[in-house]
This record gives sequence, C-alpha cells and structure tokens, in this order.
Amino acid sequence: HDKPRIMRYYTITVERRDVANYTKASKKLMSLGVAVTLGLSAFISLLASFTGYSAWLGGLALATILTQVNSFNATLNALQNAARQRNSVALHGMADPWIKVLFLHFFAPFFNYTINVVIGIYILCSLIIFTSQTLCFWRLYRRMPEGEQGIPTDWFHEMVRFSKPFVIFNPFTWLQSYSDRWSLVS
Repeated sequence: HDKPRIMRYYTITVERRDVANYTKASKKLMSLGVAVTLGLSAFISLLASFTGYSAWLGGLALATILTQVNSFNATLNALQNAARQRNSVALHGMADPWIKVLFLHFFAPFFNYTINVVIGIYILCSLIIFTSQTLCFWRLYRRMPEGEQGIPTDWFHEMVRFSKPFVIFNPFTWLQSYSDRWSLVS
C-alpha cells in the first residue's frame, strides 16, 4: 500500500514548491503498486486454474479491482488529510459505508446476493467515492504552489527509502495478525 509513503512527503513538497516532481513520483509509485497487485493476481489465477479452482477466477478478478480502487481511495484520502482538507476526509469516510449499505439494500436483491454481486456493488460504490475523491483532489491540486525552488528532489527514491522498513517487517506483522485469528479458531 502506497498511502504512508505518499502522504509522508506531501507537506514537504508543498513547502519546497516541488509538487510537479512529487506528483510524478507518486504516480510512478502507484503504478508500481498496481503492477505488483496485477502480477500477484495473475500468479494466483494461474494457481487456481491448475489446481481446480477456476470457478474462483471471476471473484478473484473482482477482488483485484476492488483492492485497486480502494487503494486509490485511501491514497487520495491520505493526501487530503495531509493537506488538512478535513471536511472532505470526513465526508468520504462517512459516505463510503452508507453508500455500500444503501446499494446493497436496493440492488443486491435483484441479483440473488451472490458474493460476486456483493463485490461488484462494492466496486461500484468505491468508484463513486473515487470519482468524488478525484474531484476534491483536483480542486486541491489546482491551488498548490507552482514553480520549483532549488534542485528538484528525486521523490520516488526518497519514498522507497522511507518505506523499506515497512516492506521488510510487514510480512511479520501480517503473520502475527493472522496467527492470532487462527489460534482463536482452534
């Protein structure tokens, strides 16, 4: 997830008036995240195909799309939080679950409540939030100071360097979190 890396450097780049390079680095980081997610999904899809779980491929594709849209929403939310756009953050945080509940209540009965329908409705709701988040972000982005001062910073490498400890220790955090759940089930 790219949110902490991107959010961490927002205020610094605004102060240095290096938003253009920061935006390019953020897009590159998000593209890398999408590529990794798609690569992992393709690998899991191949495994599912060869092990007799090909019926799960549709759900896996929908889950991948939902993951990406939610990742973009979380990143835009973090940027608006860093920019102190608290009203936008609160509005989207409140609207997201309510839109999902309303859409599930009104539209899922027409499709027999299958898991793929529920994930599809979640994708639709997340896309609505994403559209709103994007509009709020562009309004914020137009107000950012332009013009670069001094030597531009390589924000992509700064963000990657900052995130290395998280990448290294995150698998252990994941394992600990899920081992707690497994131990409770036993």
